[in-house]
Amino acid sequence: MRKFIFVIIFIFLVFGSWKMLGEERVRDTIWLWQPGEYGIKEGKAPSGICINLKTNRIYVTNYYSDNVSVIDGKTDRVIDTIDVGVQPISVGVNPVTNRIYVSNWGEHDISVIDGEKGKVIETIKGKVFGNVNPITNRVYMINHDNTISVMDGENDKVIQKMRVGNTPLGIGINVKTNMIYISVYEDNAVCVVDGETNEVIEKIDVPGMHPSEVHVDSKRNKIYVLSDNAIVVIDGKTNKIVETIGINGNEGMCINPKMDKIYMIPLYKNIIKVINGERYEVIKKIEVKDGSFGLNFHGMCVDLETNKIYVTNPEDDTVIVIDGGEDKIIEKVDLRWNPGKIRVNPKTNMLYVTNSNPGRSNISVINGETKEVTRVDVGKWISGICVNPNTNKIYITQARDGVHIEKAHFVSVLDGKTNRVIKRISVGRYPGEVCANPKTNRIYVVDDIDNTVSVIDGEKDEVIWEIKGIEGGGICVNSETNMLYVTDCKNSSITVIDGEKNEKIGKVKVDSGPTEVCVNSRMNKIYVVADHGRIIDVIDGIKGRVIKTIKQEREFLGNFNEICINPKTSRIYVTDSEDNIVIIIDGKRDKVLQRIKVQGTPGEICLNPITNKVYVTNEGAGKISIIY
Repeated sequence: MRKFIFVIIFIFLVFGSWKMLGEERVRDTIWLWQPGEYGIKEGKAPSGICINLKTNRIYVTNYYSDNVSVIDGKTDRVIDTIDVGVQPISVGVNPVTNRIYVSNWGEHDISVIDGEKGKVIETIKGKVFGNVNPITNRVYMINHDNTISVMDGENDKVIQKMRVGNTPLGIGINVKTNMIYISVYEDNAVCVVDGETNEVIEKIDVPGMHPSEVHVDSKRNKIYVLSDNAIVVIDGKTNKIVETIGINGNEGMCINPKMDKIYMIPLYKNIIKVINGERYEVIKKIEVKDGSFGLNFHGMCVDLETNKIYVTNPEDDTVIVIDGGEDKIIEKVDLRWNPGKIRVNPKTNMLYVTNSNPGRSNISVINGETKEVTRVDVGKWISGICVNPNTNKIYITQARDGVHIEKAHFVSVLDGKTNRVIKRISVGRYPGEVCANPKTNRIYVVDDIDNTVSVIDGEKDEVIWEIKGIEGGGICVNSETNMLYVTDCKNSSITVIDGEKNEKIGKVKVDSGPTEVCVNSRMNKIYVVADHGRIIDVIDGIKGRVIKTIKQEREFLGNFNEICINPKTSRIYVTDSEDNIVIIIDGKRDKVLQRIKVQGTPGEICLNPITNKVYVTNEGAGKISIIY
């Protein structure tokens, strides 16, 4: 009988362990959002862009998602998405009537949007939008029979047609002189039209250049014509070419008359060139680090009120915002839903996911059993999140960014029972990562600007201590030893803090660029993603030094990104956003066990140790992969 019981126990242990520790894979997916949720959809491949200076709204056509993203010019956040026709490629606005005209490449028509209602009110067949003269309230459309329609902006009725040549493409307007400049691609010419009579009064030859876009500086009476291999500058007084700026291909162009600058994107280059409008010399190159230029339909526009330049980047579905004074990138507006941080309460089996962009930040609360998703608005600018499973409270740090320092920087406390914010705790200038020690009921917040760690009493939800001199980023706590570990990227080390005394007790030198840190409390091992994601340093919590370094194998060129640990199984899970995989490491031997392919770019990762399920956010895809 004892032998039989032993065999049963043995089979259970072997097969139970196999089920727990065997081959893991993505078995399920949770969608965080549905198309049209909150009136906002994803924007895919942004192309055309324009701005209504009266309403301070920026309109971006999304070529692959058949919609237009509306951005608030004050906050640079997406506030609405409007469905239009197939493959919208360019857009223009009539500030007099607050109508937006969207040219749909796939159906060869124009969607007319009421800017106040945010809805398409009319579809104009067989035309492409050209430009608007807000002084005369006349709208110029390009017809597919190579003619130009002049429309009354009040009712969009055609009042006159004119022929200018073969394949008219771009239309520029000098609102001061009421002169219209139309590039004629096949004729290699620019036609000058009197806006009063709508008659061609002159034709300017640009031999062999195939002119396309036309931009007008009404203040200086200069006309800039973009062609295949040059930017042609025309004097509006004499209608003579005064300069030819040679280029090797171009993906987009705009002018800033306020600063007398020309902005252009060279073909297949990850830069934006800034050209002086007086000397016609390149004075700066703005490097675009994230995403790449190469789809060849970028749009650019200038907000003359705020002196900002907006550039669409279809490669990574963003709009780049440039400061027109310093000519540097100050913002990237993402047109996708981006799940960010993810944390779990294993006791309640509830997941908490931070969502940033488009236009707002909120928390997705997910039932781990039913996969039901509830959206909770907690405010903007979410940076970090953690869960105390013992109190069922969720702590969310909120800060604008390190550049735009604003007054309200705080930690929002969410009640896990009601999904309501029950308190806001004021902390330093830029609260970032946050973690909790469930045993001591202490919450720790890293401040990247003040170089502090704020200690919060989880019972009263008040700051009770501030540990100074901490240059930190990532943070984690060993609840067994009550030790905290904070990454110090600048000094290539991990700062060790005694949670009982609330003071620094030492530093552990690691490889350069430590970003993420987590701890196996059972084995007292600390794992640090370092050397800009190329390695993981393993620290012995007792010895206080690195005892091993885990590297990616040669055939895998990606980097380690986010990391989490299952202390029960001693397995470490690491995302690799370059190869779109999740790497599983055996924490006992510190060796790579398995690589799991996920759909979409893996971002944050967390684990429910009770259900043994691993949750991975997929950036830009609005979903979570479940591995077990």
